Amino acid sequence: MNIHTDDFVMVNLLRDINQNTRTFNANITAAAVNEMSESRKIIDKIKKLNVYFIKNTNDSQLMYYANQEASKLLHGDSISSMKTNEETSLLDSITDGGI
Repeated sequence: MNIHTDDFVMVNLLRDINQNTRTFNANITAAAVNEMSESRKIIDKIKKLNVYFIKNTNDSQLMYYANQEASKLLHGDSISSMKTNEETSLLDSITDGGI
């Protein structure tokens, strides 16, 4: 397998930047190192935004579910309206003498 020297240097640089080490190859100019560092900062910001987006999406789904359940309590005739299928099946089997 023949890897071009520049590609090999770039792979090492990316690895070093990713691992937060400063052991950059001497063949890489300071400008290239700076550019790669800036690129990494941008990538880190994008990663953080993705994490915040996922967290906020999960939080909003949880709030939607909580709102639905609260509405059932406020507007339902009884707490039995909140029972899940599994709970209803278990309750039916107990009252029918199944357990």
